[in-house]
Amino acid sequence: MKKAITLFMCLGFFSAIAQIEPLLVHNWRLESVVTADSILDIPDDINTYAIFFESSELSVYDFEVNFGFCQIIEASMTFDNENQSFNLDNAGIPLGHCGIQDILSYEYFLYEEFIFDDMNDQIFESIFTYTFTINENIIYLYLTNSEGSIATYTASTLSNEDFNSTQFSIYPNPTTNLLHIEGKGEIIQNVEIFNLSGKRVLQINANDIKTIAVGHLDNGLYLLKIQTESGSVVKKFLKE
Repeated sequence: MKKAITLFMCLGFFSAIAQIEPLLVHNWRLESVVTADSILDIPDDINTYAIFFESSELSVYDFEVNFGFCQIIEASMTFDNENQSFNLDNAGIPLGHCGIQDILSYEYFLYEEFIFDDMNDQIFESIFTYTFTINENIIYLYLTNSEGSIATYTASTLSNEDFNSTQFSIYPNPTTNLLHIEGKGEIIQNVEIFNLSGKRVLQINANDIKTIAVGHLDNGLYLLKIQTESGSVVKKFLKE
């Protein structure tokens, strides 16, 4: 059994309260894995991911996750939003992989030292907790397993990298009361605002929203998620 460790994040460490939305709107690139015995840093030219999504099948599990790029690990998820944690179940390892040994070596380290308690028998670590931070246009996701090991993932604030973020601008930024959205040919279907803890503080389901009242929000930095038929994009704004 691996020994537990404690890792203290000194700056900008926030706790997501009863919200899993930030997990679902990004493809998370693995940056590092820290265990009691070693630290694995992922080079910039190596890409392996964690992708969380809503289950497409009727089951007791509402969410699923895929880990990896070359050798993918599939699992069902059960969330405990109150404690900001989740469990994994129903391991699946599809046949075949991309054959890139450099990527595979990092992925197998993640699986053997972080995801699984026993990879041969496909027994997951018993519980995973998660927190977020943000720095400029990068969101950091910290996953901690039941042994205290920590896997760090990052994502751009763009929720869909294929969606052109320049189609939208928001102003004034900073703002004190009203936030205006200017688009280029895209009809906005809904808008959500999240604080940096990952908690959704405002949701508006309306056709072609152009102006949002944010005066009631506490001062601070927020993420604005804009949803259209073509995709979604996340913008950052400051409420003063």
